Amino acid sequence: MLRSVDGIKKVIEAVETSCARYLYDGLQSSRLPLLAGDVRPIDPSTIESVSALRKYLVSVKVPAHRNALSLLLNADHSLAVEQYRRKRYRDGSIIPANNRPCRYCPASTESELHALFECSGLESLVQRRGDFYQRVVDVFGSERLVERCSSDPLITFHYFLDHDDMGPILAKFVYDILAMFPLQLV
Repeated sequence: MLRSVDGIKKVIEAVETSCARYLYDGLQSSRLPLLAGDVRPIDPSTIESVSALRKYLVSVKVPAHRNALSLLLNADHSLAVEQYRRKRYRDGSIIPANNRPCRYCPASTESELHALFECSGLESLVQRRGDFYQRVVDVFGSERLVERCSSDPLITFHYFLDHDDMGPILAKFVYDILAMFPLQLV
């Protein structure tokens, strides 16, 4: 196979396809719900698709906001859904995702989408979300997407993420919300 130019090209293509599949499979982890490929158009067989530069990395100009967005997307944040993943019950068993409670409201899981669009247990959080929703209305001239934040938060999150005007606004919102959920020793 390595004895001809065509053979070498086939090996290179096979390695690229294998790498793409490996990266894509990593994105499908339950640990990374915001990066799942079924929400975003990713071709798992091409390295170009899997490793493409995402729009928000260019459109979000403020480094702290871009960093907050990256931390949220990569599940490297202080929310209970991730922090309890690193903890165990006293008997050594894993704490299930539906038993990683919100610190501010009775929700059974303090997840990324819960913190952004659902939690109502902290007045400053509710106020900040209201300000964000007003920005959504200002950009789109309608409350339709505000309503979608409740009915289909994951799809709406990705729509905002890929939107030229909303990407930076979403990143600032994520930055502010993550600041309201500081790391706690659990």
